[in-house]
Amino acid sequence: MRHKPVIEIKKTVDALVKKVGSRDPFVIAKHLGILVIKQPLQDAHGMWLYEKRIKAILLNEALSEGRQRLVCAHELGHAILHPNRNVSSLRAYTSLITSHYEVEANYFAFELELKRLDEDATVDGLIMDYDMNTNEVRLLENYFAEIRQSTRDDDDYDW
Repeated sequence: MRHKPVIEIKKTVDALVKKVGSRDPFVIAKHLGILVIKQPLQDAHGMWLYEKRIKAILLNEALSEGRQRLVCAHELGHAILHPNRNVSSLRAYTSLITSHYEVEANYFAFELELKRLDEDATVDGLIMDYDMNTNEVRLLENYFAEIRQSTRDDDDYDW
């Protein structure tokens, strides 16, 4: 399964930011009625939960502040792009491949967070601020490549 086009995710983020008036994932979650709970999580950085009309993002309290912010933005991506899917449950209890959901949530997080940063931000700075690993850096590079291609293909998109 192919993930949603980057330009579609960008437009979703832009509309949400305009509606809420903030790029802060914690402010957006609160505005949308999503609980953000920081607690010890053994093997996870975060998790999106939707159960019986309760919406929550769980964050590992052991993460740095910057990493918590990026993980919150990622989980918010799941909440917006895949609201009725508990991706961790899909992965654990089915044979469905969920990587496209993860890619979309990462793109959502990158779009939400990167526009917040000043234009002088470097990839090295992002790695340090968000404690990014090699796979995330590679995904970030792919994201930038897709953004460049998408904006060439979409004359209606206004940076």
